[in-house]
Amino acid sequence: MSALIAGLLLVGSLNLAGSATRGQIQNNDLLRARLIGSGLMAEILELPFEDPNQTPVFGTESGETTSPARRTSFDDVDDYHNWSSAPQSKTGTLLSDTTGMTTTVQVTLADPSQLATGASGSPSAEVKQIIVRVLRGSTTAASLIGVVTK
Repeated sequence: MSALIAGLLLVGSLNLAGSATRGQIQNNDLLRARLIGSGLMAEILELPFEDPNQTPVFGTESGETTSPARRTSFDDVDDYHNWSSAPQSKTGTLLSDTTGMTTTVQVTLADPSQLATGASGSPSAEVKQIIVRVLRGSTTAASLIGVVTK
């Protein structure tokens, strides 16, 4: 009888240890995703509102390329619009321990009076909203929103 009780306690404790380990892995993924997203958002927010060297257009201007998967030619906020790749540095070096993760960026003109509610309104040519997402597979692990004004 005591062997049965000991066996049940052992199974229960192993299940508990397994759950704790899975939780720790998920927390590490979340932290890593937030750090990746924060770094990319900081990189974007350092740049000017619009292109300082050419006639500004929304998105990448002439000569600014995302191939081969680098952002070194990006010189304003909206150059990052529709950017998507594995987590990497601005020069294209893949970040370690990010297998299965993807970063995406959306930049849109925004209505300043609707930013808090998320409702749509008339976009302003003087406000850009940036959304950086870090995905693990198809699940959003981190999402950051930034706003820049002219």
